[in-house]
Amino acid sequence: MQMRNQLKDSLKTPEEERYSGKITRHDHFDDLTDIDNALNKVHEHLAVEERHRYTASCFGHLFRMDRGMKFSAGIVHRLLIRELHHDGPEDEMRFLLGRHSVRFSKGRDEVEYAELKAVLRIGVFSEQYDTVKLCLLYMLNWILIGLVEREKVPVWQFRLVEDLDAIDAFSWGAHVYRRFIYDFKHALDGRRKRFEQRQRRKGVDVHTTETYNIYGLTHALLIFAFEVIPELGNSGCGKRREIELSPRILKWDLSM
Repeated sequence: MQMRNQLKDSLKTPEEERYSGKITRHDHFDDLTDIDNALNKVHEHLAVEERHRYTASCFGHLFRMDRGMKFSAGIVHRLLIRELHHDGPEDEMRFLLGRHSVRFSKGRDEVEYAELKAVLRIGVFSEQYDTVKLCLLYMLNWILIGLVEREKVPVWQFRLVEDLDAIDAFSWGAHVYRRFIYDFKHALDGRRKRFEQRQRRKGVDVHTTETYNIYGLTHALLIFAFEVIPELGNSGCGKRREIELSPRILKWDLSM
């Protein structure tokens, strides 16, 4: 009991200040079909080679993700609102679940993003592997990092993607993780204060739920919740039969 009380004192959002939240996510897993469609539009004599080059790339394993995966904003919000202050590494998060503290950590000239997205969807490519290169940039920025359309695709990424071996060798896991762990840790910053301000302005009965954005791989938090809270993992979802799939996000079927 004493340990739980100590942990409760470390909550970033005290229990008495919890509030309902509605998340707008930006990891865009629904748009994996854009990559499917782009690869399907490649000239027939190049299609097999292009698809293999993509599936064998640094992001190719994510191409095997369940296309029907559903997102539960309620679970992610209830997880975030239980985040704890801690003295551990900056690139990890800890949450109070029941009596236990659980840790979320890693295992490890510009173009507007809207233009990249439009080109991918049109699907007219003249040079070999152009489809692969754009699909890699699309997976990285739109689906894994969650850029909004007004943001720029960095020039260094265009230069790096010209060498497919170099982009495969780049430490994308660490790069993406640094981006989304920062977004997760700051998702609720100042949110309680804004919630109370809007309640005073609109009325307590009118403003009952606070809406906020989360960027980055939000499905990673959702899968984390399913794995550390067994009761969640036994309802409305299941594990795929291909048990050798890695990373763990590939093992879950949330379409049920």
